[in-house]
Amino acid sequence: MFLDCVTSFATCLRVGPGLPPAARGRIGGTGLGEPSALSEMYAAVSSPAAIIGNVTNWYDPASLPKFRFPPVYEVALVIEFAAPHGHNFIKLARLQDHFPQGYGTITEQNGAPPSSLITEGPPTLALSFGEPPRRIWNAKPGSGRLVQTQLDRMIFNWRASDSGEGYPGYRNALRGEFLELWGAMTEYFASEGLQPPVPVLAEFDYFNKVPLEPGDNLADVVTLIRTPDVEVPGKDTFGRFQFVRDVEESDIDVYRGQIVVVGEPGPPDEGRSLMLTVTSRVLFSGTDDVMDALDHAQALASHSFARLITDEKKRQWEQYQ
Repeated sequence: MFLDCVTSFATCLRVGPGLPPAARGRIGGTGLGEPSALSEMYAAVSSPAAIIGNVTNWYDPASLPKFRFPPVYEVALVIEFAAPHGHNFIKLARLQDHFPQGYGTITEQNGAPPSSLITEGPPTLALSFGEPPRRIWNAKPGSGRLVQTQLDRMIFNWRASDSGEGYPGYRNALRGEFLELWGAMTEYFASEGLQPPVPVLAEFDYFNKVPLEPGDNLADVVTLIRTPDVEVPGKDTFGRFQFVRDVEESDIDVYRGQIVVVGEPGPPDEGRSLMLTVTSRVLFSGTDDVMDALDHAQALASHSFARLITDEKKRQWEQYQ
């Protein structure tokens, strides 16, 4: 299997007018000499005017794709913010008592540095000094819900492994629950004399586990990967990939952001599978509406997932919109 549209992912899934540097130069080709029918199909609807004007509006809730049996096993809703002056780990620990009833299974975890958009080129090493960030996990047992907080962010997870239900949905359930958690935190900040959090980044993550049957390969799941038409030495054993798509501010896209799609093999002791993660991040600029930013991030992740999987998987997972 080979990447079919690596250098033209931005064209195949155009969201805004800008292209990452690696994506500029050609439209739709397979990289193996001839353009694929799939690449030509995506290129035909690649302009923002065509997508938004005639096909779909990424951000209209009515346009969001829906599946009866999605392979999602975890989602994350994230808001990062500038830590208010005077906020500290003691106050963070006291915050846990202000979350809704049912939460209270608490563990301390290592935190993470501020997130940033991925740039082209080799990875860079970020050095930090002082005390490393710490994070508190606050779980609601049996519900699949987990709220993670550190001085500069809130993360709300739904996890299938701790839930007796299927994915409850963003609009149907998780959005309102995040809003309640965020409200509890901002009210607590006010009671402690802290300034309201100033959001800087919103993120939405879909974590999917796709079982692979004997003979299946990544091309059976993801449209941007194809099996070569000619014989190649050896045989497929596993594959990893990452696609990055920049979103520039425009009349359509009110936030600058990025979409990242990552695929890697699943745990070997659980049978063959593809762990497919779709992450979208948007940056705040001139607004502090956290739910609007999360709505935009979730819409980008949802549409990206639905447009990257094969028609067979759409049928298998019963896409009905």
